[in-house]
Amino acid sequence: MLTKEHKQAHLDKQNLANYDENELGAYYNGFNDAQEAEAGSEMLEAIRVLQFNLREADETSVVLLILS
Repeated sequence: MLTKEHKQAHLDKQNLANYDENELGAYYNGFNDAQEAEAGSEMLEAIRVLQFNLREADETSVVLLILS
């Protein structure tokens, strides 16, 4: 469960300006021993979606994050 303070702290960390697409892609490819050309842009999109859903969440909401 997230309090309002947790929500704001997570939203602040999820600011897309804090992330570099190339660094995200390099991290993903290194961690997964992969060569996915679009990994960085896909990770940025995932962060954007998470940020949007956290921003929209209120005391009556549940946000589920499924990683596969």
